[in-house]
Amino acid sequence: MRRGLAAGLGIFMTLGLGACGGDDKKSSDDKGAKEQPSVLAEAHEACIPDVQSWLVGRGFDDSAKAEEFLTLEDEGESITIQNPPQGGDLSAPGTLVAIQCVLEETGAPASVTSELEQTTALMGRQETDWDGLEMSWSYHPDDGVSAVLTTSS
Repeated sequence: MRRGLAAGLGIFMTLGLGACGGDDKKSSDDKGAKEQPSVLAEAHEACIPDVQSWLVGRGFDDSAKAEEFLTLEDEGESITIQNPPQGGDLSAPGTLVAIQCVLEETGAPASVTSELEQTTALMGRQETDWDGLEMSWSYHPDDGVSAVLTTSS
């Protein structure tokens, strides 16, 4: 039976994502501060604890790491969201938790979530952009969704 991404994204309501750590923004007026982290680095920092908490809440032991779902790369200029290599029954929902958190943290418009929800495996890789960010993603019924977010040049 074919399952659409919309069915997978519908799981957000049952996963309790309202507590995605979004209100802890860093102050931009710190005089001695180094270069400010990118919006993707900030999203990664906010979402790693949320994904890890979700994993622990589902009975995963300490060997399951949020970093396997959500990887910050290119000196903070990109995030890759994908199922961990070992897979498992909850890896696709874990990936959805990570994507939803990153979308919330980056201020993605509702249209981005709508585009994700409407993606099918037959559509191939999809792309969109907002506020200086670009995202590409694909969906497979067995593996769920995978995405790459980058800052626009």
